[in-house]
Amino acid sequence: MSREDDSNGEVYITGAHTRRALGYLGATLAERGYLPVDFEQPLLLDLWGEALEITMQIDDNPPSPIGAPKR
Repeated sequence: MSREDDSNGEVYITGAHTRRALGYLGATLAERGYLPVDFEQPLLLDLWGEALEITMQIDDNPPSPIGAPKR
């Protein structure tokens, strides 16, 4: 479920939403000829996981409000 952060109006989405979106993106890119049809979707998810991990290591990255108690 998406949740809006009241402080700045940003919308946060769950990991499930992002995985589905990446699946759709990979399938669409393959369908349109930008990726080989036999492109391995798990590779895309693994790379996304690595990229997400890197963004969470940046010091000025704000923490996600998902699951955080309301103020």
